[in-house]
Amino acid sequence: MSPDHANWYCCRFCINDVEENGYLLLELGAEGLELQNDNEVLAYLSGNCDTVLKFTTEAQELGFKYLGSQPLPQVNWAESCKQLWKQVTVGKLRIVPWFDSSAPQDLSTDIIYIKPGSGFGTGHHATTAMMLELLQNDLIQDLNPTSAIDIGTGSGVLAVTVCKLYGTVTTAIDNDYLAISNATENLSLNGVSNIRLQKADLKECSGKYDLVMANLYAEILIDNALNLLNLCSARGLLVLSGIMDEKFQQVVDCYTALGVGLKVSLKRDGWSAAVMG
Repeated sequence: MSPDHANWYCCRFCINDVEENGYLLLELGAEGLELQNDNEVLAYLSGNCDTVLKFTTEAQELGFKYLGSQPLPQVNWAESCKQLWKQVTVGKLRIVPWFDSSAPQDLSTDIIYIKPGSGFGTGHHATTAMMLELLQNDLIQDLNPTSAIDIGTGSGVLAVTVCKLYGTVTTAIDNDYLAISNATENLSLNGVSNIRLQKADLKECSGKYDLVMANLYAEILIDNALNLLNLCSARGLLVLSGIMDEKFQQVVDCYTALGVGLKVSLKRDGWSAAVMG
C-alpha cells in the first residue's frame, strides 16, 4: 500500500502526566501525538484494524486508559506535507524540505535537504532547532570534530549537518527501520558519503567520538549517561537535547556527578539543550 494512501487512525488515551509518559506511545509505533490536556493524548498511526488492536492493547499494558479510536479520512499526505513543511533557517543553515523526484543541484554546505517522512528532525521542532544551533557554536567549531555519533538519528539531519559543516566521519544510529530508510534518502539528497547508518540501540554502541549527539528524552539521557560518556573521546563533547525545562537541572546534575561540566545551554518553547564536556 502506498504511504500516501495508507489508512490512518486516531486513538485517544488518558494517563497521568501525559507530557512525561506520552513518549511511550511513540515507542509503540505512534507516528504523531497531540496533547489535549495534562492527562489526555491523541495518538496517530497508519495501518489496519489489527495494527490498532495491537497498539491499543500494548498501550493499556503500559498503564494508558484507552478511550476509543476512529479512522481518519483519506488524505494525500505528500501534498499536505508540501503545504505544512516550510524552509527553516537556523544560524547560517537552511533546512529545505525536498519533494521532487530529481536530486537537488545546489549542494552548498549551508543547505540541508530533508524529505519529510518517518524520521524525526525537520528543524521545525525546538529540540532539533537548538541542536542545529549548538552544532554551529564556537565550541564545536573550535573542536572541529573528526568523528561523531548521532544517536536516534531520525531524519539524519544532525549527521548531515556535521558532515557538511566539518567533514566529520559520522555514525548515525536509530532503532526504527522507517527512520533509517528516511535517513538513507536524506543522505543521498545531500550528496554526503562519510556517514554510516546503522539500526541499533544506544546500548549497542561502541567506539570513541569527538562529538556525541543525542536528541532524546531526559529520562533516556539520565538512564544512559554512562553509555553516552563512554562514547566520548578524550577531547569529546556531548550535545544533548529533547529535555523539558523542568527536567533540565536533573540532567545537568546527573552528568556533573559523572565528571562533565555544562559548557553552554539553550532554552526554547519549554525545551532545553546543552553542550557538556
